[in-house]
Amino acid sequence: MSRRTTPARWWRDVQAAHQAGLIPGATATTLTVAQDLVCRMDWTTGQVRYCWTGVMNRTGLSRTAVATHIRHLRAAGWLAWAEHGSHLNSKRVRGQEGYAATATVYAAVVPPLFDQHVGNRVEGAGYTARVVGVTERGRQERIDRAQHDAAAKASRTPSLRVVREEGQVQVSDGFSTTTHARPAKSKPRRTILGATVTRAMADRAERAARYIRPLVTWCQTASLRQLSWTLLDLVARGWDEIRILVWVREQAKTAHGGVTWRPDRPHRYLAGCLRLESVLEAEAARRAAEAENRLAPDANLEWLAWLSTRLAAAEAPAPDIEPEPALTVDGLTLEEIADLRTQARTELAAGRGELVRVMVEAHGLTVARQLLGQVVDPALRLTGVSRRTRLAVVA
Repeated sequence: MSRRTTPARWWRDVQAAHQAGLIPGATATTLTVAQDLVCRMDWTTGQVRYCWTGVMNRTGLSRTAVATHIRHLRAAGWLAWAEHGSHLNSKRVRGQEGYAATATVYAAVVPPLFDQHVGNRVEGAGYTARVVGVTERGRQERIDRAQHDAAAKASRTPSLRVVREEGQVQVSDGFSTTTHARPAKSKPRRTILGATVTRAMADRAERAARYIRPLVTWCQTASLRQLSWTLLDLVARGWDEIRILVWVREQAKTAHGGVTWRPDRPHRYLAGCLRLESVLEAEAARRAAEAENRLAPDANLEWLAWLSTRLAAAEAPAPDIEPEPALTVDGLTLEEIADLRTQARTELAAGRGELVRVMVEAHGLTVARQLLGQVVDPALRLTGVSRRTRLAVVA
């Protein structure tokens, strides 16, 4: 039985297992479904609600595809049922009115096959087992991997170019004491999605964090600095505090009993939501572009350029080619006629009559008999040309 794990380690191990081929039937789409699950997992228990409708909307997959890839993960031992879905009214259990079916809840687990593959030493058995070390084989593999990485870094030869600072005094003998140190270049700060942070953005994000933090209880465990860092991308979109507040509240989850789920690190949870939104928007834009190219190819600039090139080539005048002179008996030398007759006899002996057939079709039966002699009629019978066709050619 598989052991439980945290969402971050589960996602890392699932990627490694997919690369090693330890998940039968898994593809890149399986990783897409797994990524959607890990973004919604409880970072304390590693459990997540299935909610196949939401997975379909976020990934753009059909219900059959989502169920298939979930089945691959479950069969390989990477998902375990924490609670089976049923038609039991979950609202009645919580004392609420209305009806809502009980959702399926999965738990993130790691199968024993993966622990054996990477050389983990596990204590206990089943769901409560835990990793307490590595085996000798696993330790040796980690040492070899570290040595390989160190050798790869050492193989990079540093630049031997000498950079002279402006203002440095050139001294012919000895050393100069007036050399100025190179000023350190500070890299610009980046948001979660890679946008450059400006002072105005930082001030607006801090004001939004001060406005939102008292109104959203599960965000109060994060500091103002952490929360403002998460809101930088929303500020970069031009959103005001009200719109940012609505977005943050939409990311809340409701657990059993109607109690709002409280993440241990709200700023990291919101950062994961931003990254997931970015991935889904990019995928939706790619699908929309592909659909637009399929429905309206005339709007594709590459297609129009290729089509104009083909039309220009088709309209170009054909080069002047002088027609070959017609073959006549008078225009051939005796040696050429002898060569033709020899070739016709050779083909007839081999059971073929292509030369005779071509000669008859091009110049008629009379000219063919003058050129090739007595081999014409046997060759025509061999090639299947009937007497009626020969008479029509003569006529």
